[in-house]
Amino acid sequence: MRTIAWLLLVLVVPAGARADDWLVVAPSCGHPAPGGTPRLSLVYPRPGLPAVVHAGELLVARVRLPTPLTPPPGTQQPRALSKWHAELIGRARTAETGMVELHHAAGVVDVRPDGPQSLVYRATIPVPAWLAPGTYDLQVETPGGSARARALVRVLAQGAVPRLMRWPADGEAPPWTMPVDVWLGDAGDGAIPNDPAAAPYLDPTGVVAALRIGGRLHVLGDCSDRYLPYAEQVAAAIEREGLKRAALPAAVAPASHGASPRWRREGERVALDWGADASGPAELDLLWSVDRAARIEASNAELRWHPAGRLGEDELPLVAKVVLQPGGRVILQPGSAAPLEVGLGVRPRPVAAGAPASVALRGAPGGTRVALRFDERRTAFSTAPVEVALRRPGLRPVLGLAIAPDGRRQAVRGDIEVVTARSGGCAVSPKAHGRPRVSWFWLCPLACLLKRRGPRPRGNRLGPQRR
Repeated sequence: MRTIAWLLLVLVVPAGARADDWLVVAPSCGHPAPGGTPRLSLVYPRPGLPAVVHAGELLVARVRLPTPLTPPPGTQQPRALSKWHAELIGRARTAETGMVELHHAAGVVDVRPDGPQSLVYRATIPVPAWLAPGTYDLQVETPGGSARARALVRVLAQGAVPRLMRWPADGEAPPWTMPVDVWLGDAGDGAIPNDPAAAPYLDPTGVVAALRIGGRLHVLGDCSDRYLPYAEQVAAAIEREGLKRAALPAAVAPASHGASPRWRREGERVALDWGADASGPAELDLLWSVDRAARIEASNAELRWHPAGRLGEDELPLVAKVVLQPGGRVILQPGSAAPLEVGLGVRPRPVAAGAPASVALRGAPGGTRVALRFDERRTAFSTAPVEVALRRPGLRPVLGLAIAPDGRRQAVRGDIEVVTARSGGCAVSPKAHGRPRVSWFWLCPLACLLKRRGPRPRGNRLGPQRR
């Protein structure tokens, strides 16, 4: 029986496979019981077990369907994925209307069964690299309907470690502006903030799962899984990823934080103030829709701009991720700076399939960041040149948005010409600058074949000649 369990583990979770979000092990025995008539539901993320993922990485949601998928995923993957879609829904504040929703389309690039004898499937969702850090809803469309996890996906900046805090159970609900990524607490604890822009909560006493936090594996709860024992799944994850098992870190929030930031709007001018008597910084997202430029005055504050939609859309607004230190102040108002005049450069051109291509801005002022989208799975957000390796030959379009430090932005577009790698002195390329190379496509493989053929030994029908 143990051998069968390990075989099932290998079949369901390929060796070396790793998700980028923090959930490493979620045993079937730890999933909530469906109860009643089978219906669509999200097993992860769910209340008490939020998802935490870095921008630019993969979120692997667990979705329970009412009936098995037909055709099964893996055998006809493109057809199986055609009815799967995902969306991350964030929030930002404006001076006129308060909180507004921001919808970010995210594709589902892979679907796999979560385990044997189960209607739970793993849906792999790439998170755009330019997504602003914060709390998001996850909306998933499947062949069996749709489900939405509200305020249960926490997106971190690239390279950041989750900030876990515990608020005293007898205190008032903490402000949503506190710099926290995950609250530790009970699902029924009234101290957990209920603002949809606040950090989600993790219930360590009501969850059976193993989480990857800061290079360590934190094992919560225990249960008896029939086919894949929980302890064996944890041991396999530790060996596969080289993690060290550790207890969940304990953290306590400051006793006081301060009121919400004070802000006001005068025409198109927006001012934000954070009290000097506050005990710590405040974080919030501000939707900014100035057409061309903004004049920024900041003291004890930091701003970072992020696209507020899908690259390629016209008049794409920006979200200003604002971090205010005690006594901090930010003033945003329309500016009169000239529009950006930048271009997108790709080197080398063409590039062999599987080899890295460098994509960078030309003529951009210092500190300009570029958001890039290569395909459903690959995105980037950086001030430096970005390297990407593509395997499918042809002209591959690149969509981008250049964002200057003062809020100016410009859509940029380009393409990467991918050709097949050279082999034996020949290179096969189905297209060059959009025109098919018909003659070389056939003559080059023929030349390579003739080149490899050596002289054949002389002989008769019965065998080689003897001298």
